[in-house]
Amino acid sequence: MEEFIAKLDWKKLAAGLVVIGIIIILFIVFATPKQSIPSQDTQTQQIDSSSQDQTSTNSNTGGSSLPKIGSSPAPASTSGWSKFSGKSFSLSYPPNYAPQQGTLDGGYESLVLSSGSKNTKINIATYDSASGAKDRMSKLFSAMRYQNSQTTVSGLSANEFKGSVTVSNQTIQDDAVILEVNGIVYKIQLSYDSPGVDQSIESVFEGVLSSFELAGK
Repeated sequence: MEEFIAKLDWKKLAAGLVVIGIIIILFIVFATPKQSIPSQDTQTQQIDSSSQDQTSTNSNTGGSSLPKIGSSPAPASTSGWSKFSGKSFSLSYPPNYAPQQGTLDGGYESLVLSSGSKNTKINIATYDSASGAKDRMSKLFSAMRYQNSQTTVSGLSANEFKGSVTVSNQTIQDDAVILEVNGIVYKIQLSYDSPGVDQSIESVFEGVLSSFELAGK
């Protein structure tokens, strides 16, 4: 045995062990499944897709958006409607809408018309022009991405903002008309719960707008 060990060429043995080690390492490397690394284009597409999914989620859980609307419907007939006459304005409203009159800061007049159908409310409020109310409301509706257009109320030019906002999976349709006359800002705003525009409710709102008159005009 000792003679056999003595005859071994240790250099050749060491070289053989090195070769065997290299073969084992190569086997481990190539036998292990490779993890796919997406290209830059693929990564960009994944990020874009993720952003779109997040935007879709936000639009479903909260936020505001432009309503799917065309031109405003024809005003409902005001025949048989009730009449409200205040110190700064008057209007007609359907008998199934309950009126609630109030007073804002500075003694300015307000009126809320409520209907149980889709939690519909028509809110009329007046403000002092010096308070900057018109500018603040316009900026707010614009920030909410509401559609802004020109309309006419009581023969006077006014701004109209239309849009919808979703809160806790509940969509609220919104239509606000703002005009400024003789130092007073008037806001006439419709809101109701609905996933889309309800033409019958919008028609009632148009009827209220058509009957709106400034006091002393």
